[in-house]
Parts: sequence; C-alpha cells; structure tokens
Amino acid sequence: MVLKTKMNNIYRKFIKLLIYLLKFILLLLIIYIIIIFFYFFPLGSKIAEGVNQRSISLLKIGMDEGKVIQILGEPFSRKISEDNNGYRLNYTTLSFVGTDGTQVYLYIENRKLTTIVMKDFSDYGFFFCDERKCPVFINQKYYDEYIPK
Repeated sequence: MVLKTKMNNIYRKFIKLLIYLLKFILLLLIIYIIIIFFYFFPLGSKIAEGVNQRSISLLKIGMDEGKVIQILGEPFSRKISEDNNGYRLNYTTLSFVGTDGTQVYLYIENRKLTTIVMKDFSDYGFFFCDERKCPVFINQKYYDEYIPK
C-alpha cells in the first residue's frame, strides 16, 4: 500500500512537471508567433534604404523609370493604377495599423516619373510633386483631393 502511494505521488509530480513543460513550450510558441507577426507587419512603416532627402532631391518629373530606380533602388512593390495608365512604385511599407509612419511613393506613366508623394502622418501633411508645381506642401485634410486616382 505504501509503495502504491509513493508511485501515485511520483506519477502526480511527473504530470505536474509535464504540465509546466507544456506551458513553457506554449509560451515560447506564442512569443515566436508574435515575433514572426511583427517581422512581416511592423508597427512603424519601413522606408527603402535608398530613400533619403538627398536622393529624393535628385528626382525630376519626366525622368526615366530606370534612372529613378538607379537613384532610389528597387521599390518594395509596384501597384497598377486604377485607370491602367501607369503604376505606383512604393518605397515604404505601411505598418499593420495602417495609418502611422511615413509613406513614399512615385507614379510612373509611359515609363516616366509623373508624381512624387512623401507623406508623413505625424506631421499631418505631405510633400507632393508633379508636373504642375514642385514641391507643394499640402495639409493632410486635402490629401485625398490631390492624389491622382
């Protein structure tokens, strides 16, 4: 009988240890998932390495797309415009929140640079450059009215 009680105690301790081990493994798995999530969906926006004040100042409206990429490097992505007349080169990635951080994107039509947009939500405004005037600083509330559709 005493031997049976000792075996039950050992068995209970083993089960407790196993439960603690499983909790620890689950915690590590959750931490790993969170790290992977924020790697692919960062809190802040990412800006391409070639984008800085100097490189943006070298861009000119009408410049060939190849020259733009030579100056800024490859964009994170390209998005075809809704009217299929051109596309947008995205030099930033948005955070998973979607509305914080800086955005830098360029519009290309017929392989030529037509628009430069640098938008910073923290300053409630953005830099906008196109064939009409460059640069233009526009208040955030007018943002949607000025961006090419």
